[in-house]
Amino acid sequence: MILHPVSTESLMTDHRTIKKYLLVFNMKNNLKILVIIFSLLVISKVYAGIYDDWPDDAICTWLEQRPNHEGYLEENKKRDLNCFEREDFKSRDFILIEVKMRMY
Repeated sequence: MILHPVSTESLMTDHRTIKKYLLVFNMKNNLKILVIIFSLLVISKVYAGIYDDWPDDAICTWLEQRPNHEGYLEENKKRDLNCFEREDFKSRDFILIEVKMRMY
């Protein structure tokens, strides 16, 4: 086995080069990971309901107008509003009358 003398400068240069390549490799991987995470966040489903940002009074007001609407009834139950038991709740029963019209 033949040993060649190695200067400390060449060792430092090699060490810096290796460190530089590792840093670039890690940055590329980190960028890929960040892109994947961001893509998943953008693509993922949003589970907020359609009535989640409505105030409680709005739900009860719409229930006055349409007391059989499934969406309003679900939101009333989910928020535990008890709109039908409020004193100011007035259910509006509409009578549907068929209108016979002729277009000329």
